[in-house]
Amino acid sequence: FMILGVVLCYLLEIIIHNYFHHSHGGHWEDKGASTKRAKAVLEKKDNQEKQKISTIAVALLGDFFHNFTDGLAVASTFTLSTKLGLVTTIAWFVHEIPHEIGDFAYSFKNGYTYWQALGCQLLTGCGAMIGCFVSLLFSKNATIEMVALSGGTFLYMSLCLFLEDMRKTKSVVTAIVNIGFIGIGLMSMDFVAKIE
Repeated sequence: FMILGVVLCYLLEIIIHNYFHHSHGGHWEDKGASTKRAKAVLEKKDNQEKQKISTIAVALLGDFFHNFTDGLAVASTFTLSTKLGLVTTIAWFVHEIPHEIGDFAYSFKNGYTYWQALGCQLLTGCGAMIGCFVSLLFSKNATIEMVALSGGTFLYMSLCLFLEDMRKTKSVVTAIVNIGFIGIGLMSMDFVAKIE
């Protein structure tokens, strides 16, 4: 089920990339140089706007799925034990605050109004509630499988998204700092687990 979580994330990423994240271009008839240049400028602006809308749509869809897997993880760990559920919830909460602020800022920066950006965040946040519902629906008979499935989605995200960004650094000092933050995250989760 962990491998299934990885495979599902991979397929979702391929589907989103191929069917949602592309620009739409067109062709203008050649009716004179000046008209052609003016239409080229308009076409370029139109393509940029469509690309921006496409990028925001992909970001929102990705955020919805991310929140869905968060909901799976929180609900499935609570069905195993209250202690594990609390540790997962605290880890999720600490991670999710900067993530949601970043998504809000991204939408706001790309032309959404304050209320539109906030509405988008609330809408994608519903993914967590749906994830919780799905997890509780199946956790009665498949608790370990639901934990493994959500774990696989997190494993995919960490290997493909976070590790990819970390690999771009060429500085040994930055790499050591990154490893240090991984250690801080693990120690924080261990500390929360021990005080429960």
